[in-house]
Amino acid sequence: MSQRVQRHVVGSVRFDKRRKTWNYLWYEAGKRRSKLLGTKAEYPTKAAAWKAIPVQAKPKTAGETLSNVILRYQAERMPSRISTARVYCSFLDNHILPKWGEVLIQDLQPRPVEMWLRGLALSPKSKTHVRSLLHSLVEFAMWSGTLDIARNPISLVQNKGAMQKTRKARSLTVEQFHALLSELHEPFATMALLCVCLGLRISEALALQWADVDWLGSRVSIRRDARACGSHALPSGSATHAAADTRTAAWTVPTPPTACATAHPSAGSGSDSSIPLSSPTRTHAAG
Repeated sequence: MSQRVQRHVVGSVRFDKRRKTWNYLWYEAGKRRSKLLGTKAEYPTKAAAWKAIPVQAKPKTAGETLSNVILRYQAERMPSRISTARVYCSFLDNHILPKWGEVLIQDLQPRPVEMWLRGLALSPKSKTHVRSLLHSLVEFAMWSGTLDIARNPISLVQNKGAMQKTRKARSLTVEQFHALLSELHEPFATMALLCVCLGLRISEALALQWADVDWLGSRVSIRRDARACGSHALPSGSATHAAADTRTAAWTVPTPPTACATAHPSAGSGSDSSIPLSSPTRTHAAG
């Protein structure tokens, strides 16, 4: 559904730059209506202004389609983490919208959703993510007043075998890792050594800079990670390597002398600006 049609169905919130006020615009019986919501000081964000819309001012419709709910979800509740948002958009564009986009949100039923989910050519874990995203969309619809608050129908959808892995993870012995290391060329040898010794994710290893390394103290500070969309700075904080699976803050890890010696500029590229495990043509700016 186009944004123009969407505005006719659910209305829109606009900011008047001249008067510094938020206004709610909608169509009723073919006529355009408007209502003053408040000032920028009262509602600093568009999401806050949306919440201030009186229920009686909202246009009376047969219901909102899932595509309408998704548009508002993307504006108000989409995760701020870039990589997570990218995955959500992929699931929405490739799976949820083509099948359910024009369905009214109140017409979503557990059985058809579960049957559709079983037929998706995705791994069990990815199916779980799609189910969770649908669940979040319905929760958002209840939070925003589109649906009455009740039990979420997607909570009845089961994804059997969700914990099963499609392929078994392979573990290497110390001897096997050393054999692998001897076959790797730089910068991949240094990359593998640091990831194994420090427990780094590949995105964190790719974003390392010389300024992150404390040579005298044998420590490495993890301040950012690199993803397909670029380098992403991690906020300062006290989270450690032993924290939850999603590390959301900068952390420092002790570094074995062997890893320090291998990564030292005198042992590799001779560059003074980037660690040799980063490509010479790609730089990762802090922040």
